[in-house]
Amino acid sequence: MAVSVAAHAAESPDAVVERCCASLSERPDDADASRRLGAVLADPLSLKEAMLALARSPAPGRRAALGLLHQMLGETDGARLQYRRALADDPAQLAALRGLLSLAQRPDEIAEIIDLLGRAAAHRPDHALVLADLGAALFMTRRFDAALPVLERAVALAPRAAKPARQLFFIHQDRGDPAAARAVYALHLCRARDAVMEIQAATLLPPVPDSLDHMAEWRQRFAANARALAAEPPRLDDPVRGFARSLFLLAYHGRDDRAIRADLASMYRRACPALGFVAPHCRAPRAGASASAAGRRIRVGFVSSFFHEHTIGKLNLGLVQKLPRERFEVAVFSVPGPNDRVNALYRGYADRFVELSPDPARARATIAEAAQDVLIYPEIGMEALTHALAFARLAPVQATTWGHPETTGIDTIDAFLSSDLLEPDGADSAYGERLARFASLPARPALATARRRFEREHFGLPADARVYACPQTLFKFHPSFDPMLAEILERDPAALLVLLEGSNPHWAERLKQRLRRAGIDVDRRIRFLPPMPLDQYLSLCRLADVVLDTPVFGGGNSSYEAMCQGAVVVTLPAEFMRGRITQALYRKMQLDDLVPGDARAYVELALRVAAERDFREAQRARIAERIATVYETDDSVAELADWIEGAAGSRDAG
Repeated sequence: MAVSVAAHAAESPDAVVERCCASLSERPDDADASRRLGAVLADPLSLKEAMLALARSPAPGRRAALGLLHQMLGETDGARLQYRRALADDPAQLAALRGLLSLAQRPDEIAEIIDLLGRAAAHRPDHALVLADLGAALFMTRRFDAALPVLERAVALAPRAAKPARQLFFIHQDRGDPAAARAVYALHLCRARDAVMEIQAATLLPPVPDSLDHMAEWRQRFAANARALAAEPPRLDDPVRGFARSLFLLAYHGRDDRAIRADLASMYRRACPALGFVAPHCRAPRAGASASAAGRRIRVGFVSSFFHEHTIGKLNLGLVQKLPRERFEVAVFSVPGPNDRVNALYRGYADRFVELSPDPARARATIAEAAQDVLIYPEIGMEALTHALAFARLAPVQATTWGHPETTGIDTIDAFLSSDLLEPDGADSAYGERLARFASLPARPALATARRRFEREHFGLPADARVYACPQTLFKFHPSFDPMLAEILERDPAALLVLLEGSNPHWAERLKQRLRRAGIDVDRRIRFLPPMPLDQYLSLCRLADVVLDTPVFGGGNSSYEAMCQGAVVVTLPAEFMRGRITQALYRKMQLDDLVPGDARAYVELALRVAAERDFREAQRARIAERIATVYETDDSVAELADWIEGAAGSRDAG
């Protein structure tokens, strides 16, 4: 029962409201009805009439629509009340269920909505949209095994309905099964010509590939699709939803991604011209408008969604704190997130702390209004909003750095801030940005300390085992690492390999299958531990006999934190910077002898550190003696300050 805005333009507000209520009761995804109702509610003169109309309307969806009105006005308590009253009338009132789900924040609230949706599904087992929302809620809580059959049933009931098919696509993607996701797209979504889903389907990758050949097959398909998208971009209205979720995984292949990223960046720029916004102060830069000419400090802004207890937050906090304020005015532009200890420190250290809207247009306007001279993105590629913002020209100079350690492909990012300690010879060719190579590491983390210590029994680890800990996310486990792990376990009968399962159990299962094919007795020789808070992670690193770094894409902040516990981290430098961070820490500490030159030397060093107590303790002592050279030192701050000043001055002069 769709509502045509043009056909009912002359209707009174109460008639429009009643018609929209009835339509939304039957079809909560009726966009036409939502727009018409929104137009009425946005008119202050009609608002009172609309409220009265909703109160007396006999339409079955009136309470849910009244809840929507309260929600649009920001009155969340009133919205929840009306939604619950609607459900008292009809437990399967989907508009009310969706409204409550959109307001749910705490785990207990989401659990309640899942319960309500489950009851609605039992009441209406043939209602595809109820099943789709139940599947979406289960998916939101990462209950993949429960969500999958619910969504499969919803798609079977309504094979042409987009929402359940999209949810089914994403659940297969997040489970790590891109082939199943691609099949859902081909069967149920490709006819709709939805740009968002076209991009997502074209850029599928397995987070934990089955083998080197499997990785190469999907990578080749990804590259070909990226070229095709760049040649004929779809029209994309929502760049945040259209962010290629699997793009993040490319870096873990250990290959040069510059061409692929450039193709996708070109596609996004042409598919969504709004991304190319230019801030007013960037349209006609003049030397006379420079900070130095105006006699003011250089305005430098940091933009991220991760200014909290996260790797990005930890690595950059000291830079924000320590940049000299006689030279710089420092702003932090943050997408609202956890209000934890690190976030509170950012709020205190910044001259200006600005919360950004999740809407890219509003976020762009907020940053543009601040008229920054230099804008630094600590990462680009880990989440959608900053990826979208990076296409705009919001400051005369824009840079990114090693939070996501590879090139962006985006032509409005002028520089990539790295280090001679990190980069191999000839590294410039892997970057579309100008590579700025500092002598120090472009980060200033605080020393990681544990408030509480845990011993082996807490983790269920045998006292007589030699613990080889590799506490990295599972998509870092490149197939080329498998034979190295197999050799370590074969040569050390007392070895127990300890890994972190992560938040997605399906990835762990895929890795287990792959390691079994490499000849490893996974059930007996590998222990998977659940996700753990920082204190437990630090304790695991401290009590391990040796910590193994993943080749190809190694540890970053995790290596900092392991070493501050005295752990000996065995690493194998890779071709690209993303596999050379642990080596850089050793080079900074002048412990180059702890960096093996090839896979065989990696295995030998790992075995020796684990088995020879005296050797291990000697290396621990060396690391403890020199760890201060990579923590809380100001050389990186000084180099960043000089680079900002030089970059801003060069652009002003131009």
